[in-house]
Amino acid sequence: MEIHKEDLQRKLLDIYPELKRVGVSVELEFDDKRDSWILSFTRGHFKKHAFLHQKDARACMEGNMCLYLWGIVDQYVKEVEK
Repeated sequence: MEIHKEDLQRKLLDIYPELKRVGVSVELEFDDKRDSWILSFTRGHFKKHAFLHQKDARACMEGNMCLYLWGIVDQYVKEVEK
């Protein structure tokens, strides 16, 4: 299954609605060398990056929450809310 950047971005915001709630934007770029998506979470001067392997991105597209990514999102949302 080919994954399009816009579709994955939309799906991530659906799976992790707390990002929208606190005003965090998510940008994606595919890294061929790592066979992974680079996710950039930004709100104001806050910025974090995460890698999402292609197989995990496929799981997200199927509606499955990635625990690794959920941990990063949860931590980032808590930082932003302070």
